[in-house]
Amino acid sequence: GLTLRSGARRPRYDDDVWDLTELADAPRQLRPSMKILNFAAITHLPWRSVAKDVALALLAPHDACVLALPQAIRKPRNPATVNRYLRGWRLWFNWLFAQGITTLGDVDSEHCDAYLAQASWSQPQLGVAQRRLEPNTIKNLVTPVQVIASYGELILSDRYAPDFVPWDGRPAHIVAGY
Repeated sequence: GLTLRSGARRPRYDDDVWDLTELADAPRQLRPSMKILNFAAITHLPWRSVAKDVALALLAPHDACVLALPQAIRKPRNPATVNRYLRGWRLWFNWLFAQGITTLGDVDSEHCDAYLAQASWSQPQLGVAQRRLEPNTIKNLVTPVQVIASYGELILSDRYAPDFVPWDGRPAHIVAGY
């Protein structure tokens, strides 16, 4: 359902940057920077494919492969939403990799809780005390981590263990402290 302007170069799956700035039907309020999906910021190469697989599923939820997944989101997401998810995947995947995790099948509840404990605080800045992030911000960090589980059967490169859902499947707003 995403139509490009005539003559525009279509992003390719193997590209680490998907440039969707030539979308013909993009909402006017969608800034050009939000139409660029940069997977290169994910350090561990196999997880770039995970992010790409889920991004495609979010952009094209009516694809037959996506429709076969019972937990998949059914409403198409616009590039800005996918960009927000991508930011969350970058933070999550890079945190996991820094912890020595190299396969999503090894992720467990302890990893999720440790990530949340660290990610729930603002980044340290000179002369500014760290503060706990607002629940909505935390929710936006939790949701991308959880949504990966909904697309496990679709992901070819790496996935969570079949019975694993981060934070035991509790809604992101509850995990975030609402």
